[in-house]
Amino acid sequence: MPQNIAEQSLALSRDSDIGSRIGGEEFAHLLIETDLEDAGTIAQRSLAGKSKAEIDGQSVTVSVGVVRLLESDKRFKSF
Repeated sequence: MPQNIAEQSLALSRDSDIGSRIGGEEFAHLLIETDLEDAGTIAQRSLAGKSKAEIDGQSVTVSVGVVRLLESDKRFKSF
């Protein structure tokens, strides 16, 4: 099931977005050069107005959050 969720998420992604599976059924998207308002719009679009979905006959709960990273945030480390 996580593969289907990832495929659906990728279908909504832009070329500049970076998607990643964090673990289990948790995913994250890095939205490059996207302001907070646009990120919220993208999050709402990915929810498509539903907090529950059915994938492959199984009911799943969908939740989306948005966090903004500032250049001054020293806790972020790139590899």
